[in-house]
Amino acid sequence: MATPKQARLISDAVENHLKYNDTTFAAYRKLRQDILALNTSITKELNDNNGDSVPETGRVSPSTLEKLGQLDIELQKMELIYKAHIDELQNTLQIQKVLKPDILSSIKAQLESISKHNQELEDRIKNIKTIEKPLWDKITNLVASFNSNLATATARLIHPTIIMKIGQDELKREKESQQIDYRSLVFDKKELQKEFLKLTYEKLIDTNIAEFLDSNTRIFDKFIDDDSKVIYKLPRSGLHDLDSTTTLDEYDELISKTITQIQAMQNEQESIKTSWHKNAEKIRKIDAIVNGKEDEDVEMS
Repeated sequence: MATPKQARLISDAVENHLKYNDTTFAAYRKLRQDILALNTSITKELNDNNGDSVPETGRVSPSTLEKLGQLDIELQKMELIYKAHIDELQNTLQIQKVLKPDILSSIKAQLESISKHNQELEDRIKNIKTIEKPLWDKITNLVASFNSNLATATARLIHPTIIMKIGQDELKREKESQQIDYRSLVFDKKELQKEFLKLTYEKLIDTNIAEFLDSNTRIFDKFIDDDSKVIYKLPRSGLHDLDSTTTLDEYDELISKTITQIQAMQNEQESIKTSWHKNAEKIRKIDAIVNGKEDEDVEMS
């Protein structure tokens, strides 16, 4: 329901449109004005000749009567024209209800497209704020923590109790999730032995890998209360030359270098052990010769 002010505004808009754009209505308005003017003229003539004894038709001039006849014909014509014009307007309104103007359809389609795009942007922004941004922050913190623990000067002391307590408190676990998961540094000795044997089975066939894992405190720490596990010392690893530009291939290469270092240390330990056994055998034979316990010639290798 329109307010009085809105009704006046609509009425003025319609009147201006009919006055300046509708030629049929303009012709109808002119005919009405001509009829009103003729009626005024006839009324005046009748009043002026009111005292005459002639009939009313005789008191109106012939020219006025002729004009009256013309206007009567024009009125009949205008009645037909105006009725056809009204019918055309009604038909147009019915058509417009079914077939919207192109400009309105285009604007509606554009509005729907803009609204859809705006909703997609809002969903994207929400996804960035609630999912991608926290995930990015967590990844950034993990990388910073990893780089920090690679440097011996800034590495956090990884005590077995730290690993054993992770996960007991939900809040603490969430906080720890921003750091390196130290549980990933814990290895089972049997699994390590299998991996070493896969790498260089022939070289390690006579090596006591379990003894090596227990004695090599440079790379591994013992896991308190569980002799079947060891802790890998991340700051002592050979993976120090890392930064944000390090690629996966470079990571693989550094890991291979670390494995080579471990194998070299194993070989060195085996060499030292063999040399020690040889020297011990020499000392035993020398001692036997000195004490006269060796009857046969002693071959010193």
